[in-house]
Amino acid sequence: MGRWASSMGRWANSMGRWVSSMGRWASSRDRWTISIGRWTSIMGRLASSRDRWTISMGRWTSIMGRLASSRDRWTISMDRWASSRGSWTSIMDGPAAWIDGPAAWIDGPSAWIDGPAVGVDGPAAWVEGPASWIDGPAAWVGGPAAWIDGPAAWLDGPAAWLDGPAVGVDGPASWIDGPAAWVGGPAAWIDGPAAWLDGPAACGPAVGVDGPAAWVDGPASWVDGPAAWVNGPAVGVDGPAAWLDGPAAWVDGPAVKVDGPAAWVDGPASWVDWPAVLIDGPSA
Repeated sequence: MGRWASSMGRWANSMGRWVSSMGRWASSRDRWTISIGRWTSIMGRLASSRDRWTISMGRWTSIMGRLASSRDRWTISMDRWASSRGSWTSIMDGPAAWIDGPAAWIDGPSAWIDGPAVGVDGPAAWVEGPASWIDGPAAWVGGPAAWIDGPAAWLDGPAAWLDGPAVGVDGPASWIDGPAAWVGGPAAWIDGPAAWLDGPAACGPAVGVDGPAAWVDGPASWVDGPAAWVNGPAVGVDGPAAWLDGPAAWVDGPAVKVDGPAAWVDGPASWVDWPAVLIDGPSA
């Protein structure tokens, strides 16, 4: 019996160490829960900044729309100017005058209106020539390389970043609303079906912040959802069936092994501390 009592004492000592380690583990669990709360707060701030960014993008799109409207009005005024210039040129056609001579400054070979190096209609003209800055192939208004309407333009062309097929706001490959966009397209990371925030198939059913199956707030999320392993009803830390604090948990519940009423260490029917046990009870 002495050896048995000694072994029981050692066993009780080991159980005490085990309970102490469980306490340390519970403390680390609490710290982890606090860090998860901080992380959730950070994600909330991120979502808030995302909303503010979306609002600012809407304002920017409105500004760009007004810019495009003013650009259209400017193009109309340029057309009227070209029409009036044509009427003015038809008046200046004398054969030897200072208009049509070889050194004339309007129609001659070095004139600045119609000659090969002139500024309005010539090949280097800055209005309609092939290198002009309005309608030519390198023009910045209507030419194929223009930055407004051309194929490489940054407003309406096919490579523009606003309305073209590879552009940034409305095009199919744009970075805001297109199919590969990272905000609103089908592969976007905010609103599209593959987005990791709000989309129905985003990152799969375990996406990160706001989706229906997100891993933060969704019904199957691992933080707050009903099946989550932190706070839900079947979860692992705080839920009613959790294995830490729930009613059937193996640490603190009513049928658990350490502190419950039927526990085999400290409960009323325990075989170590109960009054009828072999070590400490009155009839031991």
